[in-house]
Amino acid sequence: MSERAINAHLQPARLLLLLAFTSGAFPQVGRPSAGRTLVGHAHVINSIAFSPDGRWLASGSADKTVKIWDVASGQETRTLTGHTNYVYAVAVSPDGRLLASSSADKTVRLWDTSSGQEVRAFKGFFNLAHTVAFSPDGRLLAAGGLDRKVTLREVATGETVRTLSGHKNWVNRVAFSPDGRWLASTAVERKVRLWEVASGQLVRTLEAHTGWVFPVAFSPDGRWLATGSTDKTALIWEVSSGRWVLTLSGHTESVNSLAFSPNGRWLVTASGDKTLKLWDANSGQEIRTFAGHTGGITSVAFSPDGNWLASGSTDKTVRLWNLASETGNPPGPGRPQQP
Repeated sequence: MSERAINAHLQPARLLLLLAFTSGAFPQVGRPSAGRTLVGHAHVINSIAFSPDGRWLASGSADKTVKIWDVASGQETRTLTGHTNYVYAVAVSPDGRLLASSSADKTVRLWDTSSGQEVRAFKGFFNLAHTVAFSPDGRLLAAGGLDRKVTLREVATGETVRTLSGHKNWVNRVAFSPDGRWLASTAVERKVRLWEVASGQLVRTLEAHTGWVFPVAFSPDGRWLATGSTDKTALIWEVSSGRWVLTLSGHTESVNSLAFSPNGRWLVTASGDKTLKLWDANSGQEIRTFAGHTGGITSVAFSPDGNWLASGSTDKTVRLWNLASETGNPPGPGRPQQP
Protein backbone atom coordinates (compact mmCIF):
# COMPACT_ATOMS: atom_id res chain seq x y z
CA MET A 1 0.00 0.00 0.00
CA SER A 2 1.39 3.41 -0.94
CA GLU A 3 1.84 6.21 1.56
CA ARG A 4 -0.72 8.23 -0.39
CA ALA A 5 -3.29 5.46 -0.09
CA ILE A 6 -2.73 5.06 3.64
CA ASN A 7 -2.79 8.82 4.19
CA ALA A 8 -6.23 8.99 2.60
CA HIS A 9 -7.53 6.75 5.39
CA LEU A 10 -5.94 8.38 8.42
CA GLN A 11 -9.01 8.20 10.60
CA PRO A 12 -8.67 7.21 14.29
CA ALA A 13 -10.29 3.85 13.71
CA ARG A 14 -7.81 3.04 10.92
CA LEU A 15 -4.60 3.64 12.86
CA LEU A 16 -4.56 0.02 13.96
CA LEU A 17 -4.14 -1.04 10.35
CA LEU A 18 -1.02 1.07 10.09
CA LEU A 19 0.53 -0.82 12.97
CA ALA A 20 -0.55 -4.17 11.60
CA PHE A 21 1.13 -3.55 8.20
CA THR A 22 3.68 -2.48 9.78
CA SER A 23 20.49 -9.89 8.98
CA GLY A 24 23.39 -10.17 10.49
CA ALA A 25 26.05 -12.87 10.46
CA PHE A 26 24.59 -14.88 13.33
CA PRO A 27 20.77 -14.61 13.12
CA GLN A 28 18.89 -17.20 15.17
CA VAL A 29 15.20 -17.70 15.84
CA GLY A 30 14.08 -17.70 19.45
CA ARG A 31 10.97 -19.45 20.77
CA PRO A 32 8.75 -18.26 23.61
CA SER A 33 9.19 -21.40 25.71
CA ALA A 34 11.50 -19.65 28.16
CA GLY A 35 8.90 -16.96 28.90
CA ARG A 36 5.13 -16.75 29.01
CA THR A 37 2.13 -15.43 27.14
CA LEU A 38 -0.26 -13.00 28.84
CA VAL A 39 -3.83 -13.34 27.61
CA GLY A 40 -6.77 -11.14 28.60
CA HIS A 41 -7.21 -8.23 26.22
CA ALA A 42 -10.10 -8.38 23.77
CA HIS A 43 -8.43 -6.35 21.04
CA VAL A 44 -5.08 -5.24 19.64
CA ILE A 45 -2.39 -4.28 22.18
CA ASN A 46 -0.91 -0.91 21.28
CA SER A 47 1.58 -0.21 24.07
CA ILE A 48 3.39 -1.79 27.01
CA ALA A 49 5.56 -0.45 29.83
CA PHE A 50 7.42 -2.00 32.77
CA SER A 51 7.29 -0.61 36.29
CA PRO A 52 10.61 0.86 37.50
CA ASP A 53 11.21 -2.16 39.77
CA GLY A 54 10.30 -4.62 37.02
CA ARG A 55 7.69 -6.38 39.14
CA TRP A 56 4.70 -5.48 37.01
CA LEU A 57 3.87 -4.58 33.44
CA ALA A 58 1.16 -2.33 32.00
CA SER A 59 -0.51 -2.86 28.61
CA GLY A 60 -2.86 -0.54 26.72
CA SER A 61 -5.30 -1.89 24.17
CA ALA A 62 -7.86 -1.03 21.54
CA ASP A 63 -10.37 -2.69 23.89
CA LYS A 64 -10.33 0.67 25.77
CA THR A 65 -8.59 -0.73 28.86
CA VAL A 66 -5.22 -0.76 30.56
CA LYS A 67 -4.21 -4.01 32.24
CA ILE A 68 -1.61 -4.55 34.96
CA TRP A 69 0.26 -7.86 34.99
CA ASP A 70 2.46 -9.50 37.61
CA VAL A 71 5.70 -10.34 35.79
CA ALA A 72 6.72 -13.24 38.06
CA SER A 73 3.44 -15.12 37.69
CA GLY A 74 2.09 -13.72 34.44
CA GLN A 75 -1.23 -13.10 36.16
CA GLU A 76 -3.45 -10.10 35.47
CA THR A 77 -3.77 -8.13 38.71
CA ARG A 78 -5.91 -5.16 37.69
CA THR A 79 -7.87 -3.67 34.80
CA LEU A 80 -8.15 0.11 34.55
CA THR A 81 -11.38 1.25 32.90
CA GLY A 82 -12.54 4.74 32.05
CA HIS A 83 -11.42 5.42 28.51
CA THR A 84 -14.23 5.41 25.97
CA ASN A 85 -12.12 4.61 22.92
CA TYR A 86 -8.87 2.88 21.95
CA VAL A 87 -5.93 3.21 24.35
CA TYR A 88 -2.88 4.00 22.24
CA ALA A 89 -0.05 4.45 24.73
CA VAL A 90 0.89 3.83 28.35
CA ALA A 91 3.78 5.20 30.41
CA VAL A 92 4.85 4.69 34.02
CA SER A 93 6.23 7.52 36.15
CA PRO A 94 9.89 7.20 37.28
CA ASP A 95 8.80 6.47 40.88
CA GLY A 96 6.19 3.93 39.73
CA ARG A 97 3.35 5.65 41.57
CA LEU A 98 1.50 6.92 38.49
CA LEU A 99 0.55 5.47 35.15
CA ALA A 100 -0.45 7.61 32.17
CA SER A 101 -2.59 6.42 29.26
CA SER A 102 -3.47 8.24 26.04
CA SER A 103 -6.53 7.46 24.01
CA ALA A 104 -8.65 8.07 20.93
CA ASP A 105 -11.24 9.51 23.34
CA LYS A 106 -9.18 12.75 23.23
CA THR A 107 -7.85 12.38 26.79
CA VAL A 108 -4.73 11.46 28.66
CA ARG A 109 -5.52 9.90 32.03
CA LEU A 110 -3.39 9.53 35.14
CA TRP A 111 -3.89 6.50 37.39
CA ASP A 112 -2.71 5.66 40.90
CA THR A 113 -0.85 2.38 40.43
CA SER A 114 -1.39 1.22 44.01
CA SER A 115 -5.18 1.63 43.99
CA GLY A 116 -6.03 1.60 40.29
CA GLN A 117 -8.02 4.80 40.74
CA GLU A 118 -8.05 7.56 38.15
CA VAL A 119 -6.24 10.62 39.49
CA ARG A 120 -6.78 13.10 36.67
CA ALA A 121 -7.92 13.32 33.07
CA PHE A 122 -6.16 15.79 30.77
CA LYS A 123 -8.64 16.96 28.15
CA GLY A 124 -8.62 19.52 25.39
CA PHE A 125 -6.89 17.49 22.69
CA PHE A 126 -8.09 18.38 19.20
CA ASN A 127 -8.57 14.71 18.42
CA LEU A 128 -7.06 11.46 19.60
CA ALA A 129 -4.06 11.50 21.97
CA HIS A 130 -1.67 9.03 20.41
CA THR A 131 1.46 9.13 22.57
CA VAL A 132 2.51 9.96 26.11
CA ALA A 133 5.76 10.04 28.12
CA PHE A 134 6.93 11.15 31.57
CA SER A 135 10.01 13.33 31.96
CA PRO A 136 12.87 11.62 33.86
CA ASP A 137 12.17 13.69 37.00
CA GLY A 138 8.45 12.86 36.80
CA ARG A 139 7.37 16.51 36.75
CA LEU A 140 6.25 16.77 33.13
CA LEU A 141 4.04 14.75 30.86
CA ALA A 142 4.45 14.99 27.09
CA ALA A 143 1.58 14.02 24.80
CA GLY A 144 0.81 14.33 21.12
CA GLY A 145 -1.76 13.30 18.56
CA LEU A 146 -3.76 14.38 15.55
CA ASP A 147 -3.40 18.10 16.32
CA ARG A 148 0.23 17.86 15.10
CA LYS A 149 1.55 19.31 18.37
CA VAL A 150 3.41 18.05 21.44
CA THR A 151 1.97 19.37 24.69
CA LEU A 152 4.02 19.50 27.89
CA ARG A 153 1.97 19.55 31.09
CA GLU A 154 2.81 19.61 34.77
CA VAL A 155 1.90 16.26 36.31
CA ALA A 156 1.02 17.78 39.69
CA THR A 157 -1.39 20.44 38.41
CA GLY A 158 -2.29 19.48 34.84
CA GLU A 159 -1.23 22.95 33.70
CA THR A 160 0.15 23.28 30.18
CA VAL A 161 3.78 24.40 30.36
CA ARG A 162 4.44 24.77 26.64
CA THR A 163 3.36 23.53 23.25
CA LEU A 164 5.83 22.33 20.61
CA SER A 165 4.62 23.05 17.08
CA GLY A 166 6.19 22.20 13.75
CA HIS A 167 5.10 18.74 12.68
CA LYS A 168 3.14 18.62 9.42
CA ASN A 169 1.06 15.58 10.32
CA TRP A 170 -0.19 13.78 13.42
CA VAL A 171 2.37 13.15 16.16
CA ASN A 172 3.13 9.48 16.62
CA ARG A 173 5.76 9.10 19.39
CA VAL A 174 7.65 11.21 21.92
CA ALA A 175 10.65 10.39 24.11
CA PHE A 176 12.61 12.38 26.71
CA SER A 177 16.39 12.14 26.90
CA PRO A 178 17.63 10.52 30.14
CA ASP A 179 18.76 13.90 31.53
CA GLY A 180 15.43 15.52 30.61
CA ARG A 181 17.11 18.18 28.47
CA TRP A 182 15.78 17.04 25.11
CA LEU A 183 12.56 15.65 23.73
CA ALA A 184 12.40 13.75 20.45
CA SER A 185 9.15 13.48 18.51
CA THR A 186 8.04 11.71 15.36
CA ALA A 187 4.99 12.08 13.17
CA VAL A 188 3.52 10.70 9.97
CA GLU A 189 6.43 12.17 8.02
CA ARG A 190 10.04 11.23 7.31
CA LYS A 191 11.61 13.53 9.91
CA VAL A 192 12.52 13.32 13.58
CA ARG A 193 12.41 16.55 15.56
CA LEU A 194 14.62 17.25 18.56
CA TRP A 195 13.42 19.92 20.99
CA GLU A 196 14.97 21.65 23.99
CA VAL A 197 12.53 21.01 26.82
CA ALA A 198 13.37 24.14 28.85
CA SER A 199 12.75 26.58 26.01
CA GLY A 200 10.50 24.60 23.69
CA GLN A 201 12.83 25.47 20.80
CA LEU A 202 13.39 23.12 17.89
CA VAL A 203 17.08 22.24 18.02
CA ARG A 204 17.51 19.83 15.14
CA THR A 205 15.61 17.93 12.47
CA LEU A 206 16.88 14.46 11.54
CA GLU A 207 16.08 13.12 8.11
CA ALA A 208 17.31 9.92 6.45
CA HIS A 209 14.41 7.45 6.55
CA THR A 210 12.61 6.86 3.26
CA GLY A 211 9.29 6.11 5.00
CA TRP A 212 7.30 7.53 7.86
CA VAL A 213 9.12 7.50 11.19
CA PHE A 214 7.30 5.92 14.12
CA PRO A 215 9.21 4.76 17.24
CA VAL A 216 11.98 6.79 18.84
CA ALA A 217 14.18 6.00 21.86
CA PHE A 218 17.25 7.50 23.54
CA SER A 219 20.11 5.31 24.72
CA PRO A 220 20.53 5.21 28.52
CA ASP A 221 23.57 7.52 28.36
CA GLY A 222 21.71 9.96 26.10
CA ARG A 223 24.37 9.89 23.38
CA TRP A 224 22.36 8.00 20.79
CA LEU A 225 18.86 8.10 19.37
CA ALA A 226 17.18 5.15 17.63
CA THR A 227 14.29 5.49 15.21
CA GLY A 228 12.14 3.03 13.28
CA SER A 229 10.14 3.46 10.10
CA THR A 230 7.73 2.11 7.54
CA ASP A 231 10.83 1.74 5.36
CA LYS A 232 11.47 -1.46 7.41
CA THR A 233 14.69 -0.17 8.98
CA ALA A 234 15.90 1.24 12.27
CA LEU A 235 18.49 4.02 12.30
CA ILE A 236 20.83 5.10 15.08
CA TRP A 237 21.82 8.76 15.33
CA GLU A 238 24.40 10.69 17.35
CA VAL A 239 22.40 13.17 19.41
CA SER A 240 25.09 15.85 19.75
CA SER A 241 25.67 16.19 16.02
CA GLY A 242 22.51 14.77 14.48
CA ARG A 243 24.74 12.41 12.49
CA TRP A 244 23.19 9.18 11.18
CA VAL A 245 25.63 6.42 12.18
CA LEU A 246 23.99 3.00 11.71
CA THR A 247 21.26 1.33 9.68
CA LEU A 248 19.69 -1.87 10.98
CA SER A 249 18.07 -3.83 8.15
CA GLY A 250 16.39 -7.22 8.26
CA HIS A 251 12.69 -6.76 8.96
CA THR A 252 10.24 -7.38 6.14
CA GLU A 253 7.56 -4.98 7.40
CA SER A 254 7.56 -1.64 9.22
CA VAL A 255 9.48 -1.20 12.47
CA ASN A 256 6.72 -0.30 14.95
CA SER A 257 8.62 -0.13 18.23
CA LEU A 258 12.17 -0.28 19.60
CA ALA A 259 14.06 -0.03 22.88
CA PHE A 260 17.62 0.09 24.18
CA SER A 261 18.72 -2.36 26.87
CA PRO A 262 19.41 -0.75 30.28
CA ASN A 263 23.17 -0.82 29.68
CA GLY A 264 22.83 0.54 26.14
CA ARG A 265 24.63 -2.39 24.55
CA TRP A 266 21.60 -3.86 22.78
CA LEU A 267 18.69 -2.54 20.76
CA VAL A 268 15.50 -4.51 20.18
CA THR A 269 13.14 -3.79 17.29
CA ALA A 270 9.54 -4.93 16.86
CA SER A 271 7.89 -5.23 13.48
CA GLY A 272 4.69 -5.83 11.59
CA ASP A 273 6.43 -8.96 10.28
CA LYS A 274 5.55 -10.63 13.64
CA THR A 275 9.14 -10.77 14.88
CA LEU A 276 11.48 -9.08 17.33
CA LYS A 277 15.14 -8.62 16.44
CA LEU A 278 17.95 -8.11 18.94
CA TRP A 279 20.90 -6.05 17.68
CA ASP A 280 24.32 -5.04 18.93
CA ALA A 281 23.76 -1.28 19.24
CA ASN A 282 27.44 -0.50 18.68
CA SER A 283 28.08 -2.51 15.53
CA GLY A 284 24.58 -2.97 14.09
CA GLN A 285 25.09 -6.75 14.17
CA GLU A 286 21.85 -8.76 14.31
CA ILE A 287 22.09 -11.15 17.27
CA ARG A 288 18.80 -13.02 17.26
CA THR A 289 15.26 -13.06 15.89
CA PHE A 290 12.37 -13.90 18.22
CA ALA A 291 9.27 -15.45 16.63
CA GLY A 292 6.03 -16.54 18.24
CA HIS A 293 3.42 -13.82 17.84
CA THR A 294 0.72 -14.54 15.27
CA GLY A 295 0.12 -10.86 14.48
CA GLY A 296 2.22 -7.78 13.89
CA ILE A 297 4.13 -6.57 16.94
CA THR A 298 3.19 -3.06 18.01
CA SER A 299 5.31 -2.50 21.11
CA VAL A 300 8.39 -3.78 22.94
CA ALA A 301 10.13 -2.98 26.23
CA PHE A 302 13.15 -4.18 28.23
CA SER A 303 12.71 -4.96 31.91
CA PRO A 304 14.78 -2.65 34.16
CA ASP A 305 17.28 -5.45 34.90
CA GLY A 306 17.65 -6.14 31.17
CA ASN A 307 16.90 -9.85 31.48
CA TRP A 308 13.38 -9.80 30.05
CA LEU A 309 11.70 -8.47 26.94
CA ALA A 310 7.97 -7.82 26.75
CA SER A 311 6.16 -7.48 23.43
CA GLY A 312 2.57 -6.55 22.58
CA SER A 313 0.84 -7.53 19.37
CA THR A 314 -2.18 -7.29 17.14
CA ASP A 315 -2.77 -10.93 18.16
CA LYS A 316 -4.14 -9.51 21.48
CA THR A 317 -1.35 -11.00 23.62
CA VAL A 318 1.71 -9.84 25.53
CA ARG A 319 4.71 -12.16 25.46
CA LEU A 320 7.56 -12.21 27.96
CA TRP A 321 10.92 -13.43 26.67
CA ASN A 322 13.71 -14.50 29.03
CA LEU A 323 16.85 -13.14 27.42
CA ALA A 324 19.19 -14.99 29.78
CA SER A 325 17.92 -18.36 28.61
CA GLU A 326 17.20 -17.39 24.99
CA THR A 327 20.58 -15.82 24.20
CA GLY A 328 22.88 -17.24 26.88
CA ASN A 329 24.18 -13.69 27.16
CA PRO A 330 21.86 -11.58 29.31
CA PRO A 331 22.14 -7.86 28.52
CA GLY A 332 21.54 -6.75 32.09
CA PRO A 333 22.99 -3.61 33.66
CA GLY A 334 25.87 -5.57 35.18
CA ARG A 335 27.46 -6.24 31.79
CA PRO A 336 29.99 -3.62 30.66
CA GLN A 337 29.22 -1.40 27.68
CA GLN A 338 31.13 -2.36 24.56
CA PRO A 339 33.59 0.31 23.40
